[in-house]
Amino acid sequence: MAAPMKLESCVQNYIENTVADQRTTISSVTKDIVNNEVKLVTFIENLQKYLTSTDVSIRSRCVRLIAEVLHQLPNSHLDEDEVELLVTYMCERLMDHHSVQPPALHALLALVTRSLLTFDLFDLFFTSSLDKPKGYSG
Repeated sequence: MAAPMKLESCVQNYIENTVADQRTTISSVTKDIVNNEVKLVTFIENLQKYLTSTDVSIRSRCVRLIAEVLHQLPNSHLDEDEVELLVTYMCERLMDHHSVQPPALHALLALVTRSLLTFDLFDLFFTSSLDKPKGYSG
């Protein structure tokens, strides 16, 4: 399994650097997950401080990183429980700041194209996306 410091530096690299460096990070993280050097859940757990940051741009980049990795993973790499957890989390991100919503939708796109998406998860997605965002007064 990949060392946590390597994973941490990859994530830090993605958050702070150029598009070319971000592509390298996406490839590196995806390769480590596919080769079972790091588990997807471990990767996401290592993102916790970025996903809970008060800086919206950091949260947005972090959700985008998850989305990009999901798009690169083979369809067979996620099990039903992982898909359910990720759909639930990304639906919750749709209630976040408007700049976090596009990468959350990008992640959901990666998830809905997988054969493991059940009717219940489609229902969760559509009911969550129809909820009013926090602070909505209309």
